[in-house]
Amino acid sequence: MHLQMTFAFVRVCSCISWAERIHQALRVKEDGNARYRAGNYSGAISKYRTAMSRLQQLQQQTTTASASVSADNADDGDIAVTQPTDEELDSINSLLIDCHNNLAGITSHTDYSLKVKLFFLFPAM
Repeated sequence: MHLQMTFAFVRVCSCISWAERIHQALRVKEDGNARYRAGNYSGAISKYRTAMSRLQQLQQQTTTASASVSADNADDGDIAVTQPTDEELDSINSLLIDCHNNLAGITSHTDYSLKVKLFFLFPAM
């Protein structure tokens, strides 16, 4: 059952290109940057976490995409799953690093209570 749900999720998402999904995560990260510049640190944290979640899902889907639909099944109406390019994989990893760095930077500009909240949200930081 779990495998079928994962496969169905990949099939739905495969309608959107890897580049577009990466661009969507980039827009969320940039919204976090705008909130950070405006002093809305909790809003920035939320956006960075959302972007990271989307990027981590993309990373997981790269392994799922390797089990793409065969040509025989494609005739039955299935959507073939494509692999991301090396540049797209680099973009995913780079954006994840940027989001982690941005979250780390927020701790130097926030009050103590927000630092405590960050510690409980991201204990490994």
